[in-house]
Amino acid sequence: MASNKSETFGRMTGVSSESTTSLKAGWVIFGFGVLYMLIMGWLSSWWVVPTIPQIGLEGLPGTAFFFFWQLAAPVGALLVAIGAAFIAGVERARKAVIIGGSLVVTLWLFVSMGAIKQVIPPIFGIGGGLITLAFLGSSWDWARSRPGLSSAARTGADLGMAGHVFYLIAAWYLCGLLGAPTFLLRPEQAMTIMPENTATSLGTTILICMTLGGLFTFLGRRVSLQAER
Repeated sequence: MASNKSETFGRMTGVSSESTTSLKAGWVIFGFGVLYMLIMGWLSSWWVVPTIPQIGLEGLPGTAFFFFWQLAAPVGALLVAIGAAFIAGVERARKAVIIGGSLVVTLWLFVSMGAIKQVIPPIFGIGGGLITLAFLGSSWDWARSRPGLSSAARTGADLGMAGHVFYLIAAWYLCGLLGAPTFLLRPEQAMTIMPENTATSLGTTILICMTLGGLFTFLGRRVSLQAER
């Protein structure tokens, strides 16, 4: 009976039962990802972070808890993206790519934990260069496309561009925090080169810039969507 009602509703609304199932699955995956990020990641951090310096990693309630806590934000974000893909009705082939890519990223995160034993400077140099080129490309695209946008769309584009700027600033100071001049990746140098408050100042600046970058990017996307509607 329920199946017949679902099929009748699908014919009336133009939504197939397969699409309805995909939509429900998307909301479940999306909701689980949100809860994983917020509860296991953000809320648990208020207890985990102050506890680690006091009792050490071995004092946490089992290694499994610490493992899932470390993966809360990245894996939670991937689950949210997968769920959003189902909700958005993304094509099967594209969803398969998203799911497959998410599994590869999760496996890489799992394997990479503690696997890299020494600093590999070329990785940071190449990464910094690619980040810079991506920012320059985004700036160029914004400058070329802005004149042809509506007033509301321009506001959205401007906010999004501001987000890119703050992300680039955060990336630059993150480079300074981990490499020169603070050298947190080389503690033996960090203790003799820079004063203690340098890392604190850089870390706070990075957090503020990343927060502003995330907020401006979200607001830019939201305003642009409203302009399109």
